[in-house]
Amino acid sequence: MEPLLINSYSTKYTLDSLGLIMDPKYVSLCIFVLLVLHGDTTLAETCREFAKWHPFCFSAMCKANCFIEGKSSDGSYAKGYRCDSHGFHSMCICLLCKS
Repeated sequence: MEPLLINSYSTKYTLDSLGLIMDPKYVSLCIFVLLVLHGDTTLAETCREFAKWHPFCFSAMCKANCFIEGKSSDGSYAKGYRCDSHGFHSMCICLLCKS
């Protein structure tokens, strides 16, 4: 009967220890550290801005210009774009990223 009692205490101790170690904040921290230390360069992307002057700027034209500029320059994709217009002076600003 005593071996069962000793086994029960050791199991309870082990489960209590795991409960302290596997707290959600420690699990999150462990996953974060693993991702940082993994060093996988496929997760990183390099981005650059490209600006082009147009007499008039509207969303569809800006998106098309960003797509064409990204693919023709270095194969990057348009992550974002916007039109900054002040009368006849309009700029299409693209955020081109390459992974």
